[in-house]
Amino acid sequence: MKISTGQKKTAVKGIIYGPEGVGKSTLASHFPKPVFLDLENGTNQLDVQRIDENKWDWKSINETVEEIAKSGDFKTIVIDTADMAELHCNYSTLAKHKIDSIAQPDYGRGYMYLKDEFQKFLNKLTRLNRDYQINIVFLGHSKLTKFEQPDEFGAYDRYELKLEKKTAQAIKEWGDFVLFLNYKIDVVKADGKMGKSYKATGGKRVIYTTHSPTWDAKNRFGLDEELPLNYDSIKQIFQFEPAPTMHVTENDPLLVDDEDDLDEPMIVQDEDAEDLKDIVGDPTAAKIITRLTQDGLKESEAVEFIKSKKIKPVSGKGNRLADFDKNFLKKNVLDKWDNFKSGLLKSKGA
Repeated sequence: MKISTGQKKTAVKGIIYGPEGVGKSTLASHFPKPVFLDLENGTNQLDVQRIDENKWDWKSINETVEEIAKSGDFKTIVIDTADMAELHCNYSTLAKHKIDSIAQPDYGRGYMYLKDEFQKFLNKLTRLNRDYQINIVFLGHSKLTKFEQPDEFGAYDRYELKLEKKTAQAIKEWGDFVLFLNYKIDVVKADGKMGKSYKATGGKRVIYTTHSPTWDAKNRFGLDEELPLNYDSIKQIFQFEPAPTMHVTENDPLLVDDEDDLDEPMIVQDEDAEDLKDIVGDPTAAKIITRLTQDGLKESEAVEFIKSKKIKPVSGKGNRLADFDKNFLKKNVLDKWDNFKSGLLKSKGA
């Protein structure tokens, strides 16, 4: 049993929401190397990299996030917006269950269908976030609802995500952070007026990071409860710098089959491999990764090349070298590095 302590800096996932025009997309444009899934053409006035399909649907959204994560070209996927993603999920759910409205099935089953389908998407995003170390952030609109405490008299207005209740709950639980953006308005008594007369002043834009009776918010990064609306206020969320991921190539040629071993055993700098050993989980895989790095290659490229030879992982999902048999890695990769490297380069067309 391996026990670790201290903070683990990893890629993050979360949601930022607020009223129209408050600056959600502008804030997200400063995130580490972002690409926007522009589902509602909300970034037209921003100088950002975006994917704006002419016709989005639930299938293309699912396929696109996977393609972006695997490409290694970006460090943050910004889904703009959560409510538009839910709408496409809704359309797909209606077609799948052959119903006309999400409210049609008895006992709220339609809303459960929708939540289950959206949860599958969140599960996929969690996997991509973990396996490819890419930040994933939803942007979303807010809505103002009347909220009544069950054991108290009266009611008050509350800002919530503009999503169906079950979907909103799922996405809030999924995120490492939920940040609410809004204009801060101060209401003061008007001078020189008779009776109860008040006026609104201020209007600066702020980020709320913790739960309040009048809005949903949370964070796991020790942020102050209220912050100015700018990237510097929250940049500590993105302290982790995701490593680049390979472009997956297809139709790899056969591994060069040379039976001659290297005359000299391969020398890998021990200090580099030692630094990687605890992270990678296997000393042999750590040495191979070090060698790959020295030769300008990537672990993910080596993994895809090995899998193309019909070699199956013995643990995990086969996304890491450490998932493959240690004896295979030593005898067929580490001890025959020149042959392996030659086949890998040919598979890349190098």
